Amino acid sequence: MIMELQIVPLLASDIPNYRRCHVSRKSVLNRERIMNKAKAESNNSYDLRRQAEERLKDSQSGPFGSDTANDIDTMALFHELEVHQINLEMQNEELKRAKLETENALTKYSDLYDFGPIGLFAFDAQGLIQEVNLAGAALLGVERRNLIDRRFQLFVAPKGRSCFDDFCKSAFETSTKQTCELNLLRDGKPIVYARVEGIATEEDSLNSRQCRIAVIDITERKRMEDELRAAHDLLELRVKERTADLVKINEDLHRSKEAAEAASVAKSQFMATMSHEIRTPMNAVIGMTSLLLCADLDDEKRDYVETIRCGGEALMEIVNSILDFAKMEKEKIEPECQPFDLAKCIEDSLDLLAVKAKEKNLTLVCSISGNTPKNIIGDATMVRQVLVNLLGNAIKFTDEGEIVVSAWTRHLANDRYEILFSVDDSGIGIPKDGMDKLFKAFSQVDMSNTRRYGGTGLGLVISKKLVEMMGGKIWAESEPGIGSAFYISQSWHMSRSARLSVAKSLYARKRLMQRLIKA
Repeated sequence: MIMELQIVPLLASDIPNYRRCHVSRKSVLNRERIMNKAKAESNNSYDLRRQAEERLKDSQSGPFGSDTANDIDTMALFHELEVHQINLEMQNEELKRAKLETENALTKYSDLYDFGPIGLFAFDAQGLIQEVNLAGAALLGVERRNLIDRRFQLFVAPKGRSCFDDFCKSAFETSTKQTCELNLLRDGKPIVYARVEGIATEEDSLNSRQCRIAVIDITERKRMEDELRAAHDLLELRVKERTADLVKINEDLHRSKEAAEAASVAKSQFMATMSHEIRTPMNAVIGMTSLLLCADLDDEKRDYVETIRCGGEALMEIVNSILDFAKMEKEKIEPECQPFDLAKCIEDSLDLLAVKAKEKNLTLVCSISGNTPKNIIGDATMVRQVLVNLLGNAIKFTDEGEIVVSAWTRHLANDRYEILFSVDDSGIGIPKDGMDKLFKAFSQVDMSNTRRYGGTGLGLVISKKLVEMMGGKIWAESEPGIGSAFYISQSWHMSRSARLSVAKSLYARKRLMQRLIKA
């Protein structure tokens, strides 16, 4: 018996319309390969069956077995038909398996297509929607079946339709990916702000060209961008307002600064003027009292005149300190760079205060290291004034003992030396909590000492400023009841004459050594 097999291929019409274009490429190729093979086998089977029917008719026209050769051919033909039948059955099984795989792939893809978070649309060249997933329908707020064959442009806000037309035109003309951002309508209101990305498909024998787009809802991102932009604009506004306030404040501060500087200059000028005006008559008072002391006076009158002279000298010292301080505030003092004899400068400072030290029975001692250059380059007047101020303080606060002025020298390089001055006394000393008041203007460590010893508290301030103007530094060490020591560290250049003197001395020593060796 010959079995007639009918091969039924899987047609595209068996797939739902909205899923037809989403079959995986691999499944489609497998199905086409199997169908082509089945078609060829079906044609071969048809030829074999036709030949078998003809042989069967010939054998029925005569007695069976009359022609052995024909019987053998007929049996071989039947055998071949059975083999082809088995092949066809296997192909049918393979077709069924391929169809099942295709349906599974379609189901998976359809789930991804329908339940993805991004709206997917496909529309033709006229803009009519052909396909849409569930996310796309939810995005527009319309059921999916009501979107088919409707123009997508109807769901675009009026102000964005020209942008969407350009998007579609570029997509169909270039077949490249296009992107735009626009407002979509939901219930006639531009609620959704979306980013649209899409590309046009190529036309084939089954389908016309379509534009497939992905619509991403960026409403929340756009809202955050708008809020951020508004916050940025508000911040810029506040910054501008704050900047205007700061500019106004700076202008006020500048005016205040100018006013304060003008007041300071006026104060300094007043102090300098008054100091000059006071110093002139005070010089006359001190001079006349000095002359009067040379006259023949009894002890009582001499004591009166001596008191006047001491008071005048104290007042002159205060006036000089105020004048120096006023000059430094106005920055009128600049250090000179002239060669001077350092040892003589120290001796002159001691000579100026020798009388005061003798009045209190104090001993003044001077110690200078042997390697100290004789002549250095600097401002001798400033050095002398600093030493006089320090010696004056030492004499003022020392009742007994001695005051030592020392100078140690350390060679730095070439003609440059570092000289460390110190003024040590055996006076009342300074407590630790009062050390920070030493170099402050109009400040005294102990106000009771001010009433006892007098002074304005400007001597150390002036000394500190003078030392710093010369490029050095000053500091103090003290122990209450034992004494105080003030130090000045300063680097100096040796003068040319001192260098020549040192060179001559070295040369003379060298010649003397050579003579002694020859002898």
